[in-house]
This record gives sequence, structure tokens and C-alpha cells, in this order.
Amino acid sequence: MVLAQIFYVIASFFPQSWTGFSMLAFKTLRSFIKLSLASAIMLCRCYINQLGVATLGTNDHSSVRVSNELGAGRPKVAKHEISMPI
Repeated sequence: MVLAQIFYVIASFFPQSWTGFSMLAFKTLRSFIKLSLASAIMLCRCYINQLGVATLGTNDHSSVRVSNELGAGRPKVAKHEISMPI
């Protein structure tokens, strides 16, 4: 798609369709950048939150597993279970 657009601009088959850049094209650039940055920050926070949920879920799982093994009287198995989520 990008190559087709570049070809369209360079080939000049339709000279009146694109007359070049003007200051009007850059008039709303500031608001576009603000929206783009806000969107990028939201995406980063979403990924960070997903990593946090995965980490906390693994931590809870390992705590329950170690507690169950200790409650069953198997400390060697519990020691082995500590290293499993890592």
C-alpha cells in the first residue's frame, strides 16, 4: 500500500490530485501527536499489567503448592516446588 502511494505521488499521472505539502497539513499535527502518545502509553500499560497478572498468578500458585506440600509433611518436595515457577 505504501509503495502504491509513493508511486502515485512520484508518477504524476494525476497532477491536480496532490499538489504537495502545505501548512494546512501540519495545522493539527500537535493534537495528532498528543493522541498518539496517549495511545502508546495506554498500550504499554496494558502489556505491563498483563505481565504483572501473569507474575502474581504464578506466585500465588507456587505459594499454595508449597503450603500443601508442607502441610502433607513433605518438606523435600516443598523445597523442590519453590524452584519450579522460577
